[in-house]
Amino acid sequence: MKVTTYKITPKDMPMFYVLLEEGVVTYAPLGQYDWMRGLTTNRLVNSCKEKEWKCEWIPEYAKELQELKNDELAPASKETVVHPDHYNLHPSGVECIEIVRHMNFNLGNAMKYIWRCGLKDNTTDIEDLKKARFYIDDELKRLEGNNADRDNYLDRG
Repeated sequence: MKVTTYKITPKDMPMFYVLLEEGVVTYAPLGQYDWMRGLTTNRLVNSCKEKEWKCEWIPEYAKELQELKNDELAPASKETVVHPDHYNLHPSGVECIEIVRHMNFNLGNAMKYIWRCGLKDNTTDIEDLKKARFYIDDELKRLEGNNADRDNYLDRG
């Protein structure tokens, strides 16, 4: 089976990888990129061009993405892996995933760690907040970098 990967870099969003098997996208990150599954190589590249996204052929990640796809599709052995109790413990009754699936990677991860702080178990509160801070700091760097690029462009004009 012919397997390859593409690195996709949307405008103002973190990059991600897609897996193609026999020229068809069989794996893309869940959520906002589900629409890519089933696209042929040409449709994938053209869709990225239309959106002005960077699309690079990166064949060396194929094996890792194939394993990730297989893990994602494999049936879970325990309900706690698929749906741990702390997912529904928030006083709002809303699951975190219902909110974060509409955010970019960094903000979604920060929100996830803040959301579960104090709900999973008290021994991970500090670690959860440090992880949230990491993703917030990373998002600030990304935004500040974009602003610096914009400011440099405006200074030249």
